[in-house]
Amino acid sequence: MIFDKMENIFDYFDELPSLRKVNDFVEDFSSKKLEDGTYEIDGRRVFAMVDFTLTKGVFLLLYPEDAHLPGLSAQKDVNVRKIVFKKQID
Repeated sequence: MIFDKMENIFDYFDELPSLRKVNDFVEDFSSKKLEDGTYEIDGRRVFAMVDFTLTKGVFLLLYPEDAHLPGLSAQKDVNVRKIVFKKQID
């Protein structure tokens, strides 16, 4: 599991090259104001699910064996658009 701020996503590009496409999608998403739904990034190998939720401006990278509780916050929640990216395991 990796939990970090979006400003640090570049630190993980060497280890996880598909994060470059994820970051490109996030940058493009901000300017396009896409509707909720599913968007292919690299076919079905990497895709995004966009939804409105309450969360923080961070990212969480989970592996299949990682348990998680989405939407949980220790601080005051803020309204944001949540993007869940899914990547096929090679």
